[in-house]
Amino acid sequence: FATTVQVTVPVEILDDADISLHGLLVVPPSEPRLRVVPDGVQVDTAYGAALPLMGVSINEDHVLLRLDGSKKLQRGLYLIHFSIYVPEAEPRFNLWQVALCNSSMAVSESKCSLNSGLPSADRSEERGEAVVAGF
Repeated sequence: FATTVQVTVPVEILDDADISLHGLLVVPPSEPRLRVVPDGVQVDTAYGAALPLMGVSINEDHVLLRLDGSKKLQRGLYLIHFSIYVPEAEPRFNLWQVALCNSSMAVSESKCSLNSGLPSADRSEERGEAVVAGF
C-alpha cells in the first residue's frame, strides 16, 4: 500500500426512521481491497440532529458505527471521516457500501456485515442477519 488518504462518506437520512437501528456499516471497495487505517473515525453532523452514536468499531475492511437503538434516527446529513490505505492499483469500481443494522447485532457485531466477495445464488448469504438495508 503506497498511500494513506482521508475519506469522507456522507450519509443522508431523508426522513425520520420508523425502526430502531443499532448500527451503520461502511465498507470500502474490495477489488483491489482498500484497507481502513485503524487510527480513528470522526462523525460530523452537517445538518439535523446528531447521530445517537455509542461507539465505533474499526476493522481493516469496514467501519461500524454502533448506535443507541432506543433513539430513532432523525432527518439529517452525517459525514463519516476516516483514513484508508490505497494500493498502487486503483479499484476497477470505486463502489462503497453502506448498511443499516437492527438489534440482532447486539448479540454479535459480525451479524452487521456485507459479503464483499462475489454474489452468491442465495442472496441471504451476502449480508449478515442484522442488516435491514444496504446501499
